[in-house]
Amino acid sequence: RIGQAAWDSYEPDLVPEIRRDHFDEAVKFARRSVSDNDIRKYEMFAQTLQESSGLSS
Repeated sequence: RIGQAAWDSYEPDLVPEIRRDHFDEAVKFARRSVSDNDIRKYEMFAQTLQESSGLSS
């Protein structure tokens, strides 16, 4: 049960759901956090895993 103090401080949610357009707007201002070198390392690692599992195409 919610107490009176909680009801007194209640503010309606002005954005009841996050939509794709909200996400797209936020991403416009996001800084890149992964370097090209890190991406290459990951791609090489992923390729090694595929080859060792026999799933390479």
